[in-house]
Amino acid sequence: MREIIYKNPFKQDFRIHSHHLEEGEPIDLVHCATCNEISPAIVNEEAKHKFSCPLCQKRIIRKQTKNIYVTKVYGKIFHYEDKIVYSCGFYHHLLRYCHKARKMQKLSILYQYNISHNKKTGYTYLLKKSKNPKYNKLANLSLGSLPIRWKLIGEHLDYIEQDPVFEEFAKQLLPDWFTIPGSVKVNELALYLRYPQLGLLPYEAVSSILFRVAFRKEKRKREELSRLPFKEKVLINWLLDASITKRERKYVYQYPHLLSLQHLLVKLFTNSDIRYDVLTTLNEISPSKRDIFGAFAEGIFSEDYGIEFLTLKAHFSSEKQFAKRFVELFKQGTPHYYVSLSEEVSGTVKDIIRMKKNILDIQPDFAMPKIYDINKLHDSLTTLLHRLKQRYQEITYTLSEKKRMEASDIGMSDFLLAKSNHELMEVGRQLNICVGSYAQEALEKGLYIVLIRSKQGRKITHCLEIIHRGEWSLVQAKGKYNGLPSMEVQRDIQHYCARKGIVIKTSDIQIELVS
Repeated sequence: MREIIYKNPFKQDFRIHSHHLEEGEPIDLVHCATCNEISPAIVNEEAKHKFSCPLCQKRIIRKQTKNIYVTKVYGKIFHYEDKIVYSCGFYHHLLRYCHKARKMQKLSILYQYNISHNKKTGYTYLLKKSKNPKYNKLANLSLGSLPIRWKLIGEHLDYIEQDPVFEEFAKQLLPDWFTIPGSVKVNELALYLRYPQLGLLPYEAVSSILFRVAFRKEKRKREELSRLPFKEKVLINWLLDASITKRERKYVYQYPHLLSLQHLLVKLFTNSDIRYDVLTTLNEISPSKRDIFGAFAEGIFSEDYGIEFLTLKAHFSSEKQFAKRFVELFKQGTPHYYVSLSEEVSGTVKDIIRMKKNILDIQPDFAMPKIYDINKLHDSLTTLLHRLKQRYQEITYTLSEKKRMEASDIGMSDFLLAKSNHELMEVGRQLNICVGSYAQEALEKGLYIVLIRSKQGRKITHCLEIIHRGEWSLVQAKGKYNGLPSMEVQRDIQHYCARKGIVIKTSDIQIELVS
């Protein structure tokens, strides 16, 4: 959450470091309050204060921070017979590049929002007001989703959530027994008001984006929840889709970040003693990293949840043997900056199952090697698959497909379709990922692999997996060692998807999904 600064920045001097949108080169800009202009700075490398206004030569010292600058107009709560409404208005002070004038412009725009909770239905709505009511925008937040296509909605929600009037609004609506660490988010409030039973589950579980995405997809689970009593035991069993022992329940409430892991363990191990041993052992690996098992929350309510792990389990002679190797896989993990241990482990297991399928397509009599160290099994299959790979095959695209999928004018990234199975194998080798195993599906147009090339280094840095199932969807975005994209690359990807009409359906991009 970015800091809210309650002042108009255009009433004082400041400087910013940016990039020229047309030429792509770095540029230093200054805002001079005396001249009331934003201009390219005069830079004197030998001076103590290097940057000056080109119009009046005044030295500009203060550097503008990337915060949210607002001037509050009002914030009020209104009570009606059937609803309670939080209403706010504020000026948002922005810098925007005007392509027509080819220069930066200062903007101070009035934004007004209402958040209304219907007492009868339990639904909560977000209304963005326009000067003409005909163009008002309305979103139902009751399932925890946000209208991310609304311009600047992220910054505006940050403002709302830090408004003391909104905090009072939430306090009036939530029962006294609710305990939420810190300030409540708008979409979390809406979800809790629609399904108050969730308040008895650990906050870490309900606040997970992956939990909310899975919850929105499963109407069956929502209908079950609405009928459940306010009892912790019943709710934790509902969440896990299985009954667990009292000591397991006590342990996951003590260490709520383990709930994502427990989802997987109840699928993999029927023996509760083995399950508990795995749970406690993995918690001791790195108990301070609260998001270490977060990736296991993806698709928790789907029927095929954990299917790759279950398939791999069949390779072992017993639950006990598999449990030992499962724990060993975590201990061998070397997570990178954007990759948690659970993401690394999931990626390894999914790669094994995918490579096994691809090898069977080439060599139908293939039998899994008797290797029980999971990482070594992964490496063995990778080597074998590269050796068995078929002849060079070009992935052909129509002009329409190229126009839809490729782009070279977005930020610092080029978006290019993979040309052949050999290119996918080479990219996989460079990035240490198994994108080569996707070649057959790419050839058959079951999916599209879009390669991201850095405009600076002219090297492939990331791979996107895009599918078309009624709508175009981004389902994976991976970098080196299956790492997630940096914030800069994520912004380019979001811009690319918005332009191409592609819906983001992956936790690799850190945003909320649209309902």
